[in-house]
Amino acid sequence: MRRVLPIVLLLCENGGMRSLLQVVKTIATVVVGLGLLVVTTWFGLSQLYRVLFTGELFSRLYGPGYVGRSRLISFESDPVHFVAALGASVLVTAFGLFVFAQLFLKARRRWRAKVGATK
Repeated sequence: MRRVLPIVLLLCENGGMRSLLQVVKTIATVVVGLGLLVVTTWFGLSQLYRVLFTGELFSRLYGPGYVGRSRLISFESDPVHFVAALGASVLVTAFGLFVFAQLFLKARRRWRAKVGATK
């Protein structure tokens, strides 16, 4: 008898997932996706934290005067790039928090449905 991870057995019980390959793909997608989501959300939050306490943002600028160099910018030094970087940080953070909230609500619904079925 083959030994498999308990999570694989749990996912195989689901009606739509019968193949072990599909289960492995799903697990890999969740692990990689959540990892990338955590990193991008953390980066957005760190940028917003830096703006709140120092008034500066880390930015990587390109163009005629900026040959791919990184620097800290403030609204006084470069208002156009500052607003663009701030907007990108807000969007990345909002997207990450939205996805985490959706995952939490989905897990909560599943948990309540499972507990409700056992009563």
